[in-house]
Amino acid sequence: MKPSSDLYALIHTLSSTEKNYIKKYAGVYSKSKHNYSKLLEAIHKQEEYDEKALLIKFRKESFVKHFAVAKNQLMELILKLLRQFHQKNSIHATINAATENARLLYERGLFSLAFKQLDKAHKLAEEHHIYSYSEEVLDLKRHFITQMQAADWREEVEELLQKKENILQAELEYVSYARIYYQLLFLMRQNYVLRSKKETNKVDEILPNGQLAEPKYPNYFYNQLFYLNNKNAYSILHQNTAQAVLVMREIIALWERHPRLIQSEPERYMAALNNYTNCVINNNEYVDLEYLNSKTDLINQDKPRMEALVFESSMLWRITSAASQRKYDNLILLVEEIELTLPRLKDNIQAVRYFMFTRYTAYFHFMWGNYQQSLKYLEAALALKQIELRQDLQMFSNMLYLFIHYHLGNNVFLYNAIKNYRRKIKKKGLLYDLEDFQLRLLSKLCNVPDKTMLHKQLDAFQKELTAMVAENPSVNFIMQQHLSLHEWIESIRQNCTVIDYLKKNPPKLS
Repeated sequence: MKPSSDLYALIHTLSSTEKNYIKKYAGVYSKSKHNYSKLLEAIHKQEEYDEKALLIKFRKESFVKHFAVAKNQLMELILKLLRQFHQKNSIHATINAATENARLLYERGLFSLAFKQLDKAHKLAEEHHIYSYSEEVLDLKRHFITQMQAADWREEVEELLQKKENILQAELEYVSYARIYYQLLFLMRQNYVLRSKKETNKVDEILPNGQLAEPKYPNYFYNQLFYLNNKNAYSILHQNTAQAVLVMREIIALWERHPRLIQSEPERYMAALNNYTNCVINNNEYVDLEYLNSKTDLINQDKPRMEALVFESSMLWRITSAASQRKYDNLILLVEEIELTLPRLKDNIQAVRYFMFTRYTAYFHFMWGNYQQSLKYLEAALALKQIELRQDLQMFSNMLYLFIHYHLGNNVFLYNAIKNYRRKIKKKGLLYDLEDFQLRLLSKLCNVPDKTMLHKQLDAFQKELTAMVAENPSVNFIMQQHLSLHEWIESIRQNCTVIDYLKKNPPKLS
């Protein structure tokens, strides 16, 4: 984005309280308070950024001659005042402030006061497991002691160096766990379900047989967290769903033993809750929505990103819970809520999540037989070109796109689209058995001459699908993420929507 639109974007994230604070204190830092307030208000009133309109509006103001400079200065001022406004809620800002206070006091010769500030910073850094700040405080203490203390300081300095060495060794252990975890995480973000032996081998190359030494520094929160994260990721990738749930319960318990960290790391905590929910669903267990929603009370939602984070997480919990319990009327209400809320929060929702919500909306419209509406949302999802992760969901979306056109009766288009998509995924080495099955299924159904032949084809494909699942149970798991083809085939046989079929033939819940 251009700098001008950056300023516009920043101003439009301000709450009314933040905006009033900035307008109130702008004069403390600048003689141009009035100009800044006028410019801020004018940009805030614009629905889209229009620099030409601003130049005309302020043509008599002196700052318009250096408009780019004025915008940059306003940007810096807003960021400075935002840091000041939110300092009391930021542990990083609090520790930084105590450290800077120590430097200032030291420079003025107030050594005992300087050490009190360093002790405060070190205590907070240890409580929140922010080891980089602990190292900085220890280094400052050592410097102050050796510069100003007249007595023998060797023992004191050795103690400080030992503490730093312990931190560095713990950090090295953390890095070793993190290096493994992010490789496993990337595999999960590409494909939640591994589809080939080659992909499975990658997991075992990263973490052979899932064997990992327990932390030597278990009191360091992030060492313990990433150790457990690795165990969980390995279990997920090997579809050991029961083990994945057990590890996730350990992870949630670890977080809840450190309530301060939940406040300072809300995104990571919510990610743990999301992963827990996925593991529970995949293990065919009941999702306790009351339990999950109670956890969001621990999150401060006064910032746009935090509001979006809680929305996207709680919505995913509600969708997965309603879908797993076959509460179809609840799903209708949730889709309506997504359609109303998603546009407002779009800029603050993580890109892959936005893609997932758009795809969910398309999927549920498909299930209810709203094929034109489904096509609209699916095309919007597929148009998000910046999405490189979740290759599996993108493949499922492309396949759903073909199913929609089958229902719309676009057989001529579908004939060419199936051939092109088959060629495309085969070239990429992604033409798995399930994809091949779906493409053959659609091709055959497009060309059946009558109802009798249609039923014969459906019987044959249903039988083939049953055999495929029996041979490879992971196919069933994959269909849970995409579309239950057993149910879809039966809905075609009965000439009804998938939802109507499910209402008449509710599957047994495990």
